[in-house]
Amino acid sequence: MLCNDFSTQAPWSTYDDVPGDVGMVNFTIERDLRPNGTIPFLKRAYSAGFNGTLQAYMDFPPDWMLVDSLPLLGVVEPKYYDALALYFARYVEAYRSHGLALTFLEAFNEPADSYTKMGAPQLAKFLGQHLGPLFERRGLWPLVKLSYGGQATRESAGIFVPTVMADEGARKYMDVIAYHGYDCQYEDDGSCNDARQRYDAIDSLARAYPGRPLWMTEICYAYNGDDPNCKSAATLSKCTDWPRDPELAPPLPRTDWADGPTWGHRIIKEVQAGASGWIYWNLLLNAQGGPFAYSPQHGDFGDNFQQPIVVVDAPSFHPTALFYFLAHFSRFVRPGVARLGTREAALPEGVSAVAFEAPAEEQHTPSPNGAVLQLVNRATSERQVTVCSGERIAEVMLPATSITTAMWSA
Repeated sequence: MLCNDFSTQAPWSTYDDVPGDVGMVNFTIERDLRPNGTIPFLKRAYSAGFNGTLQAYMDFPPDWMLVDSLPLLGVVEPKYYDALALYFARYVEAYRSHGLALTFLEAFNEPADSYTKMGAPQLAKFLGQHLGPLFERRGLWPLVKLSYGGQATRESAGIFVPTVMADEGARKYMDVIAYHGYDCQYEDDGSCNDARQRYDAIDSLARAYPGRPLWMTEICYAYNGDDPNCKSAATLSKCTDWPRDPELAPPLPRTDWADGPTWGHRIIKEVQAGASGWIYWNLLLNAQGGPFAYSPQHGDFGDNFQQPIVVVDAPSFHPTALFYFLAHFSRFVRPGVARLGTREAALPEGVSAVAFEAPAEEQHTPSPNGAVLQLVNRATSERQVTVCSGERIAEVMLPATSITTAMWSA
């Protein structure tokens, strides 16, 4: 939705900036319909064969809905909860009128952690008493899956989600448990290990709410210019994000193949913890890491350099290593398949693995009821692994810094 920190649709605005317009009389998606807007882009994607989940989320509501004058410190005034719910509904309905059916609404982006300062009780009330009921009355729910939002980290999700889920009304409309993966980013020196990533928090949520999908809905390079631990080689072990100093970390855009296994391993650990969805942010950016939306009062200072999946340097473009690692999962692990129990015993250093069922209708499997195994090798040399399935055994050689997809019939 508008008011995002990356946009070609500057300047900053929302879909209704008329103060007090609780009836959304002035609501408009006109900017999304422009040639550089999201609707023409999405239509081109669908015409090219896209067939996936269409998700939306919001950093900030219109400023006039916030209690405090400084939006970065603001919370939504409770008297505007109904207006905000209508704001979301109008957005979904407007997109439908242009042939685009939203399938998932993650209302608040990183509430309390980064953007709108909504606490768990407020989020539960908004979802359970305002957003969910309005979507149900207007026939939008359950066709549109809902979530109150996604916390910035797994650790934060482990704190917020149980409080929201304890509310009966909110629990009814909490179709998806969404969260982001910014617990720890910098991995080139090995300091951001699996323990610091807090996958255990997601495992706990999966056990607490069986049958409720968990989606990791945002992760990307996070270059932090404020953390003093990211400014010196001596303190990098405590650095959470990626240092901006090119002498300490690779500068953006990063085009080396060695970057891919980092993300491949993270996908595997996320899925092993219980997640059934994984989204990287952003898909496309230019070679300077933008374009940026600029609004200092909303915390967007135009220096949020990021690495996309595809770097566009018009008229050329460059798929990053992540593109190919994601392609292995996207092509061979299709929606609806189940994860299989995978026991990683005596794996060589740097290797991680996860397996999935492959339904009979999956065109990429060699035979009905086949299995798909994803093997990631982060090591800089070859690794040999032994794959066992029932009574069958196969020796597989994994190239250095690679992902390998293995498939076999049941």
